[in-house]
Amino acid sequence: MATQAERNLARCKECFDIQAELALGIVDQAMFVKVASKLPRFFAETFALSMGPGVAEADGIDFQTMTQIVHPIFERVKNKRVQHDCTVLNNDKIRALTHHTAVFIDAWGREVQGTEKTYTFEHIITFNSDSGEITEWRQTWDLVDWDASRKKRDAQNDTHVFARNAQLYYDIMGAWGAGELGADNSKAKVS
Repeated sequence: MATQAERNLARCKECFDIQAELALGIVDQAMFVKVASKLPRFFAETFALSMGPGVAEADGIDFQTMTQIVHPIFERVKNKRVQHDCTVLNNDKIRALTHHTAVFIDAWGREVQGTEKTYTFEHIITFNSDSGEITEWRQTWDLVDWDASRKKRDAQNDTHVFARNAQLYYDIMGAWGAGELGADNSKAKVS
């Protein structure tokens, strides 16, 4: 008969096997729908969540609330490879290290240069000793590296948005100046 620690370790590995499979590709709303269809059964009805340091702290949340917290943090990241290793800390706690070979994606779906790396996340997961459900999930990772990649993505988005808006402005002003917008602009100078 398996010990409590062995049962929790097996449950943790099963959870992370599913997560690793579902996490491949671009993190978007469709991916979160898949995750929400498979992973809630591992969690207690309410549980504690900590991400960061300093990214998110919540007690007494449900799985749906967790996905709402997590979605904006990981959205527009493309996971190319996900590996994990789970080890027992004690009867109720399991440590999982996940390694995501990932790249940030801009608003047009293009990979952002200089952001493809292996990001490592440490998860300390507490299980209920009776039900085997997750009651606490503590996740940490290198926020300096993560934020540097996020800033590169945001800068690339800003550059493309500015260029697109500048072109739209010139197209609209050109059309207006040529009288194409139905306005009486007889005093407008067209060069």
